[in-house]
Amino acid sequence: MGWSERFWVNAIGFQAVWWGSILLGDTAAFAVLALLALHLAFHSQPIVEARVVIASGVVGFSVDSLLTVAGVFTFPSLILSLPPIWLLLLWFAFSATLRNSLSVLRKYRVLASVLGAVAGASTYIAAAKLGAVELSFGYLATFLLLLPVWAVLFPCLLVLTEKLEESYVSHHH
Repeated sequence: MGWSERFWVNAIGFQAVWWGSILLGDTAAFAVLALLALHLAFHSQPIVEARVVIASGVVGFSVDSLLTVAGVFTFPSLILSLPPIWLLLLWFAFSATLRNSLSVLRKYRVLASVLGAVAGASTYIAAAKLGAVELSFGYLATFLLLLPVWAVLFPCLLVLTEKLEESYVSHHH
């Protein structure tokens, strides 16, 4: 097991990226990129991990982009109606937990759905309270809207992770 795969290293690393991204925005981009590079460098399967991080990150960022275009989120530094770079990098960092600190939830899809719904929706409320995003429909309506989004999105990301692992293993063994 690589150093960056250890539960606490991975979980604390993600929390550091979340707080840095929320509080510093795009200013944190180089630090987040450095942490992601270190994560991959110290991972026992860097190729598979990079595939999961990129694919899952793009899926998550696409969902947030659709919600932004739909007017659910407004970002202070909105360019071309897309969320800021820090959010894309935050999605990559979150995706780096799917095979590591959050991997235990892969066995428990219903639990993953419930926890994903509550925790996922809650992070946007926290980010809004810290000034990183504005919620056009207010806290409660946005939370209720994000519950089903995350109830589906999180388990889907776990399934995507499994499929990417399986396809890599079947093509390289």
